Amino acid sequence: WRRSLLGRGVDVLRRSTPRLQRLYSQLPASAGVAPDATVAEHERRLLRYYGSLTATVAELPIQPRFSLIVLGGEPGAVQPDRLMDERLAETVASVELQVYSRWELLVPHVPTGSSARQYTDDPLDTATGEYVIFLTAGDRLYPSALAELVRAINAETQLIGTTPKALYTDERTIRPDGSMSGDPLLKPGWSPRLLRGHDYIGALAVYDRSIVPRPLPDGDHALALAVAVRTTFTHVPHVAVQRRSRPVVASAPPPSFRGRASIIIPTRDRRELLEACVSSVLRRTDHPDFEILVVDNGTVEPSALAYLHDLPRRDPRVRVIPSPGPFNFARLCNLGVAEAGGDVVVLLNNDTEVITPDWLTVLAGWAMDEGAGAVGPQLRYPDGRIQHAGLAGLAEQGTGHLFVARDPHGESPMGLAGVTREVLAVTGACLAVSRDSYRAVGGLAEHLIPNDSGDVDLCLRLRAAGLANIYAADAVLLHHESPSRGRSFVDAERFYLQRRWPAELLSDPYLNPNLAKSTRYEPDFRFGLPEVPTEVFHRWLADGALPPLTV
Repeated sequence: WRRSLLGRGVDVLRRSTPRLQRLYSQLPASAGVAPDATVAEHERRLLRYYGSLTATVAELPIQPRFSLIVLGGEPGAVQPDRLMDERLAETVASVELQVYSRWELLVPHVPTGSSARQYTDDPLDTATGEYVIFLTAGDRLYPSALAELVRAINAETQLIGTTPKALYTDERTIRPDGSMSGDPLLKPGWSPRLLRGHDYIGALAVYDRSIVPRPLPDGDHALALAVAVRTTFTHVPHVAVQRRSRPVVASAPPPSFRGRASIIIPTRDRRELLEACVSSVLRRTDHPDFEILVVDNGTVEPSALAYLHDLPRRDPRVRVIPSPGPFNFARLCNLGVAEAGGDVVVLLNNDTEVITPDWLTVLAGWAMDEGAGAVGPQLRYPDGRIQHAGLAGLAEQGTGHLFVARDPHGESPMGLAGVTREVLAVTGACLAVSRDSYRAVGGLAEHLIPNDSGDVDLCLRLRAAGLANIYAADAVLLHHESPSRGRSFVDAERFYLQRRWPAELLSDPYLNPNLAKSTRYEPDFRFGLPEVPTEVFHRWLADGALPPLTV
């Protein structure tokens, strides 16, 4: 009877979990309230969290002092702008609610009754903290912000052995009236190529005062770019601040590339697919120097054989390399790379078609960028929706395509579907990599993981060699999603991938840990983010103090 009761319990749990997940997924993140709580209960939980956080941080060995500097306004003005003055007072009040006490606040002019100090020229001359934080009037720090930064500084020092020089947090965008707007900005881990065009570091960037350049660059993005030359950033996945402006989003241009690229297309039969693919490459590619190596895996269809026979005669840029035998995608690609004469090799499925003429220049430029590994484009379904915008690590699920089935011209979280950035991996349906890097890591593992997940394995070996894989959003191709192979049964390959790379699949640095392990890039609604509902935050700011903390 115990076994029967346990079985019924497991069945109820199995049937209720999807229902609860659907319920949580329908709750607006902009509410800022845990899914199973009222506003009052959420506030009580926050106060318990603040009390526990305060006690924990007090025991940590590193207790840095922060200099918070509010930029903007007109220092010394007799009658400062009223709106700016109101927003400055709001920022000052939020700083004074911090549960961590080792800070100083420097402002262009001091609101009445504030503990802030005024700076007159260069605020760095006035600052005394080990770390500096630059704010804009109207930014609102959550009470936990500085304490969570202290916890992150201590954790990073213990794990890495060096104290971080620059950090950034997640954030929330608010409307001009102070109410919340949309989902929180749950940012990826350190992504220097994303930073080139996207001000994703955002409102709460923390800098070791010794590395801040002088004179101070104009604007948050310019400052982050200047600091990125000197150090890497540590991401603190905690929603710590609200700000009224959204980050500027754009793709950085690729490095220039004028060398030769070798495009390797494995194929067998299916002339209509191969002809559409090769024709699109030859007619639409504007890069002046490339070759196409068609690796034929035992084609027998007469029409396809005739096409392969005539292809090199029609265009001298094309070569056909025979490779009969059982289908092994990895072996076919490795053979093509061995025959390639280009500085960059591009693995290309025969069910793809070129859309953007500069696709090859973009992919090859990023592939030859210093420290680059594999580079993948945006792939679209025939109906125009996104099929690939980089791969994310999904723990026991392996990997998945980010932003799948989204409109490429619509909005995506933080605009990430449309910007070039680092990713965990890219798909082998179209993958560019320098020939030297490909050979250095041994190419695709044709004996262990030949057909299904070898592209991910290759990308992770490139990462292990210290190289970064890149999603190049400005290169766009059409992908028919492997109709020539049909459904495959490759559990052994997925199991191999999970056993070899468990840490990487579990902890994708570019997938915020507050996001669900899925391709949708949505907050994980099973867990409440420690955000402060608007009405509660307004009350705390008006009171000028938190209610009593509990543990």
